[in-house]
Amino acid sequence: MLTFRNALILFFIFILMVLNAFVCFNSEKLSGEAQTVQSDQEGSALEGEKQEQVINEGVASDDWTPEPVNGSSNLESKDEQNEPVRDVPLSERMMEDRMKEAGLVDVQTINKAIKVDLKYASEDNFLGKNMYGGLKKAYLRKDVALMLSKASNHLRELHPRYSIMVYDACRPVAVQKQLRDRATELGKSRYVASPGKSLHNYGAAVDVTILDELGVAIDMGSGFDFFGRESEPRHEKALVDEGVLKQEHIDNRDLLRRAMKHGGFRVMMTEWWHFNAGTREHILQKYDLIQ
Repeated sequence: MLTFRNALILFFIFILMVLNAFVCFNSEKLSGEAQTVQSDQEGSALEGEKQEQVINEGVASDDWTPEPVNGSSNLESKDEQNEPVRDVPLSERMMEDRMKEAGLVDVQTINKAIKVDLKYASEDNFLGKNMYGGLKKAYLRKDVALMLSKASNHLRELHPRYSIMVYDACRPVAVQKQLRDRATELGKSRYVASPGKSLHNYGAAVDVTILDELGVAIDMGSGFDFFGRESEPRHEKALVDEGVLKQEHIDNRDLLRRAMKHGGFRVMMTEWWHFNAGTREHILQKYDLIQ
């Protein structure tokens, strides 16, 4: 027979069982929530690692980062500005945009008689690599392009069937860095100025030769981008005496120099093809770098 005492004991046992079940249920619930939070955190961390990996894979480690254009800070603009430092040539559009924004002009819009064959837009250069992408136009400061036009017209007066051919004109600093890096890889860095040091970076220097009536470059005694005594005007007399160069080569170079000097250019004594639109001091004071 169930006594009051026994009934009370059973009641307390029942209460304890209910409390124990409630504690177990909440403990499992809390454990599950904790696992969910941990899983979410691990997933976020993994996603962050994936995003960081994509960013790192998309940009070269030796990035050159230009200053923001017009204070722009959006990601699209930054990605576009960072494009030149990737391990690929600067695109034609990017190069032209930078030069046009700086007020430079396509030399052939000033004088159609001027021919253009950009050697760094091909592999036909001493670096053996296309550094300009698809660029086909030669850009210079407008007043420098007018100087080149004057030189071209004078060449036509001296020799009506000859034309000036442009091998290189403005070269943005970003591309100068790529040239310097490539030259360093090949052990030829002494032939490429540091970024910002070349007057090509200001749009105030030009590399040229002369084409005959058949569109063939006349013989200058050495090719463009040949770095040796044969290319240096300061050694020409000695080289003729030594039989390394012919008088024909000197006459052809003199013709080019006469035309370029008439346009206002200065001769570079270490490269027969290179001409500056003034002294270094004058150019640095007058023009800004083309980044």
